[in-house]
Amino acid sequence: MAIFFVRVRNLFAPAHREVSQLLLIHESPKTNLFLEIFNGAHIIRAFGKENFFVRKQAENLDNFNILKILEVSIKGWFSIRIHLISILLIIAAASFIIFGDFSAAMAGVIATSIFECEKDFLDFLENLSKFQKDMVSLKRCYDFCSYKPEEIRSQPQQAILPPSSLQEEQQKINFDSKVSASSISFVNVWAKYRQDLNYILKEITFSISSGEKIGILGKTGSGKSSLFMALLRIMPIEKGAIVLGDININEIPLKDLRSSMSVITQNPYLFSGKLRECIDPYSKYTEEQLLNTLYLTHITDILKQQYSESNILDIQIGGNGGNISAGIKQLICLSGAILQKKKIVLIDEATSNIDISTEELLYKNIQSLLLSATVLIISQRVKTVMDLDRVVILDNFQIIEEGNPRELLKNSNSKLYSMWIESSQISPQKK
Repeated sequence: MAIFFVRVRNLFAPAHREVSQLLLIHESPKTNLFLEIFNGAHIIRAFGKENFFVRKQAENLDNFNILKILEVSIKGWFSIRIHLISILLIIAAASFIIFGDFSAAMAGVIATSIFECEKDFLDFLENLSKFQKDMVSLKRCYDFCSYKPEEIRSQPQQAILPPSSLQEEQQKINFDSKVSASSISFVNVWAKYRQDLNYILKEITFSISSGEKIGILGKTGSGKSSLFMALLRIMPIEKGAIVLGDININEIPLKDLRSSMSVITQNPYLFSGKLRECIDPYSKYTEEQLLNTLYLTHITDILKQQYSESNILDIQIGGNGGNISAGIKQLICLSGAILQKKKIVLIDEATSNIDISTEELLYKNIQSLLLSATVLIISQRVKTVMDLDRVVILDNFQIIEEGNPRELLKNSNSKLYSMWIESSQISPQKK
């Protein structure tokens, strides 16, 4: 009889394990979309996309419920067969007692033992199946842990021997000395997200001198943000090279490369805590330095109007800045970048949620706030990059124009001139 129990369990366990794994996989989209809808309900209503998200969530729920029904069916199949085998075992034991020559006491002992044995065996099979199901979660954790770290995946193909402590220190000294120039060169860079996709950077070649302020313009999807992703080695370079100082970025340790730059994204993220912790998480700077930086980014007056704290550095910030506006979040991130005084600052439309007058004032102050830093600014507003040293205009993932913005505006055939006309409807000469 035990053989039948084991055979049924061997048929049930693999199917139950695979369905459980699929359930875990399909549960994430359902939960994530619910949180996205909950947090962005006002935006969804504003754009009238309620039906789109309802259909999308209904599709996620259908996929999840199909697997859930399949899991319940598999459990029912297993339960029915286990109980049928148990019934047969009890009938066989009862027949053995009835037709056997046993005393009443012995018959009671046998019957009790059969019932207890059947119950214990069922509990064992159920717990074993539950254990295998729970191990699916552990397997997923193991899969994530065994995934190659980004540093290893981005290393060159040749074997790299671990350097000694002296070599590591020498490499760091060499790296720091080369990056101190903060010059950047893109040399015939071709890049794409995956091998099966098209190139999103093509023949990108230009150089940025140390301390130069560069504006990057272009339509949505022209490849502006992809430049930053290639520079930070988030996206692999298929051809060409990016040189930082005098060294190829592929030869720089990933941690050192990214820690040498400040990045301000279009959708900044803030951890919960006091404002001083968001700007200076490692407590490296004095309170006077923090307040001075907030003043330079024109955020002091805004916060004093909205909060009653005597010291604005003690203002409590919610998770991901949930209790402040998107514009203030961008200004806080900009304050952190100015405070850290990194040699290279990347700004990806980081003032898109700030009013135009404040944005123009900030871009004008970048010349003094980040005087010694090399600054790359992605923007779709032509006016905000007019005070920069140069502009690079992208279209169809390629550089189509480059030069001083005021010189380019003097040429009515330039792309920058046409972008100015499209955005302001006023001739730059008349302006």
